[in-house]
Amino acid sequence: MQLGRATEALAAFEAAAPLTLPLSPADGGEGTGEGKQHDGAEVDALLGRALALEALHRDGEALVSLREFLRRAPNHLAAAEARARLARLSAKRP
Repeated sequence: MQLGRATEALAAFEAAAPLTLPLSPADGGEGTGEGKQHDGAEVDALLGRALALEALHRDGEALVSLREFLRRAPNHLAAAEARARLARLSAKRP
């Protein structure tokens, strides 16, 4: 993504870990957010998706993806960075 290829990165991350679980209403979805456990690769791809969306200035979608990442992996090594990005993007919203 640092090479300005966020669109291609987003497609790759979405192919690796599509958002197949229903998101909770608080995260912009209609479902409960409950479902099966996900492996590390899916969680990492979800974070990558969020970063690609942020790079494309699709902040609303990035927020949903960051929230879902943190819901699925609250103790992930990148969770602190995800929380910081979530706070920054949330502050930008009206």
